[in-house]
Amino acid sequence: MKTIHTFFIKNFVSVILPMFIPILVLGGLFNLIIENYIKDAIVANNSSMLRQAKDNVELIFNELDAISLYFITNPTINHNMNRVLRSPVLESGDITLFDTVRDFIDAPANARPYIDSIYMYIPNDYGRYYNSKNGIDYLSTSHDVSWRQSIDLHENDMMWAESRTVKEFSFQPPNKVITLYRKLSQVPNSGVLILNISTDYIEKQLDHLKVLPEQQIFILDQNNQLMTSRTQLVDFTNKQFEEIALNKESFFTIRSANDPSLVSKLHSDKYGWSFVMVTSQESLYKVPNYLTKLTFFLLIACFIAGTLLAYILTRNNYRNVKSILNIIHSAKYGTELSLVEEKPYNVYNYIIQNVLRTFVEHNYLTVQLSERKYRNEVLELKTLQAQINPHFLFNTLQTIYWKVISLTGKPNEANVMLEHLSDILKYALDVPIQLIRLEEELQYTRSYIEILKYRYSDKFKVIWDLEEDLLDYRVNKLILQPLVENALYHGIKNKKDPGIIKIRIRAKGRKLLIAVIDNGIGISPDHLKQIRDRLQFSSANADEDQPHIGLYNTYKRIKIQFGTDSRFIIKAKERFGTKIEITLPLFDHETVGYFSK
Repeated sequence: MKTIHTFFIKNFVSVILPMFIPILVLGGLFNLIIENYIKDAIVANNSSMLRQAKDNVELIFNELDAISLYFITNPTINHNMNRVLRSPVLESGDITLFDTVRDFIDAPANARPYIDSIYMYIPNDYGRYYNSKNGIDYLSTSHDVSWRQSIDLHENDMMWAESRTVKEFSFQPPNKVITLYRKLSQVPNSGVLILNISTDYIEKQLDHLKVLPEQQIFILDQNNQLMTSRTQLVDFTNKQFEEIALNKESFFTIRSANDPSLVSKLHSDKYGWSFVMVTSQESLYKVPNYLTKLTFFLLIACFIAGTLLAYILTRNNYRNVKSILNIIHSAKYGTELSLVEEKPYNVYNYIIQNVLRTFVEHNYLTVQLSERKYRNEVLELKTLQAQINPHFLFNTLQTIYWKVISLTGKPNEANVMLEHLSDILKYALDVPIQLIRLEEELQYTRSYIEILKYRYSDKFKVIWDLEEDLLDYRVNKLILQPLVENALYHGIKNKKDPGIIKIRIRAKGRKLLIAVIDNGIGISPDHLKQIRDRLQFSSANADEDQPHIGLYNTYKRIKIQFGTDSRFIIKAKERFGTKIEITLPLFDHETVGYFSK
């Protein structure tokens, strides 16, 4: 039983941890990121909406500035208005003066749909004031006189605002307005301009703002009293309005009756009002709260699934361990082995099969080591032979050279050919340095060409086009000979007329351009495609009997040496000739050391 418990705990931990850790980390990380993103986004959005609301509302109330400026800059008009409102009896001349002032005051009231009315009051003994709707009106007969009490209460203020209700006739329902008061000067009894703005119009302006349905937006006056709002406010008291107005931060949290709310506030320096937007945290963080609940349910589901899976694994593991112990016991005491089902997904059967496979592979490796030891001995023998063969060839050529002289009595063409052949063998069989000086490669190539000329006489002509300052730069060993051989045997040899082989070597930037061009019989398009395909896809060990073996070997050596820093291009046109161009990095004696290793 103790073994079963151990298996179960081990399997439970190995199953639960890989499930729990990613869910906890990702769930917590997503919640944190989303909450911070939502908070930053709501702050930016609320600030933008409040600025827009503030600009729109202030633009409405700025109408009073133009009217007051008219009276302040025109003392005569102000004097005439005083005379009209304070005179016991209005004369015909006063009516004419009054009509001029009336036209100016009534113009914005008639043109702006949000202006309910405009009053002008100058203290007088008759309770007389100007009303944009009725002209000259009297406090004793008017149904709207609460503004007069407000003037007395704000005796020391130059400008203030308040929310109130007005009605033109007794039988009409009252209209909600926001009234802005502005004194014409600081001189006592100088007069007051009163602008009544329809609250419904401002509420419509606030409703047009693109905010969330759960968000509330409202305006507090300089006395921290509610002036108007976008929708009917829920669960806000005068104390909370005062708390919001007195808070100096532009973004903060308050606790309402239901849950905490995020508050964004923008202050109007001109009127002393506060534009406020309130967002419930519960509605704002719906997605993070949903993710938290989802994470919790996933953890519960993983716990249940992990427990079930751990139980199944424990049962199977215990059964398989017991089977392995039985097999070991049978092997130990020579009893009959029980059959093991071949189930690839069963780790214990896999272990047993691999133990048997290991024994077989051990014997196989022993044979492989013996074969490798034999191959190493063969390679050592070939190395010793390779050290002997060059000396044997040189000595043989030297013997033939002197034998020819003894037969002819003087050096002849055979001696010259033997000298070139000796130089070629010495160059080819010398120490296998991969990169050599260009000058050495050219000397070897010239010796090879001289031997070909003895055989083919005037069949071809070689034109050298190279820059002398490139002789110290390094190239691959035996890079030109296969190209010249290919030009002669596959291009010019089968041509009726003598041909030309041009060897051109140039430097372009940090690249060495080597081109071998012939005017032989060229290559057909199909054959050219076969050659290019074999260059790209043939194996490293090309068949020695296949045509163009020199090209393949040269291509492979260049690609092994320089990789993508080299290019090997074959261009040909049937009956016109062939051009093989090789591009190598330009190496001097300072950089060749690395590539010669």
